[in-house]
Amino acid sequence: MIDFSLTENQIAVRDMARDVAAKVIKPKIQEYDRAQKANPELLPAMAKANLLGFCIPEQYGGLGIRSFKR
Repeated sequence: MIDFSLTENQIAVRDMARDVAAKVIKPKIQEYDRAQKANPELLPAMAKANLLGFCIPEQYGGLGIRSFKR
């Protein structure tokens, strides 16, 4: 049987993404959606949460996650 449970790393990434979404995306989504513009706070917030560096090796400041396999 296949185990579909998340690893600790996957749970941490999920939680970071949820936090950024709740703090940066959700409060202003209607405003930016109506204006058909991107939220300029999103990429810096994702970078600060280290959500942009999955495949970048840790020695260069990334997460060093090559894949989500166990």
